[in-house]
Amino acid sequence: MFPVKVSLGKEVAHPNTTSHHIRWITLHFHPEEAKFPYEIGHFEFGAHGESTEGPDTSAVYTHHEAGTSMKTSKSGTRYATAYYNVHGLWRSEKEIKVS
Repeated sequence: MFPVKVSLGKEVAHPNTTSHHIRWITLHFHPEEAKFPYEIGHFEFGAHGESTEGPDTSAVYTHHEAGTSMKTSKSGTRYATAYYNVHGLWRSEKEIKVS
């Protein structure tokens, strides 16, 4: 087992406002030589400042960061896909080597 953390805005903080936010991040792992990837987790972020009083007036905001743990006996590629309400889809990948 090893921990996996996904987040956005490492160098520059990403906004989290009613009009500009990240809605979800999905994490997949594609083992070498496997036909299809596996979904490791799907994380939704639902509080972006909306309230009955108007945009950006809520006392609750989520931070677009999630963590889980996974185990694999094969090397492969980990993919994180995120959906921004303004920019659309974003994807990042990282190789995992098992020795």
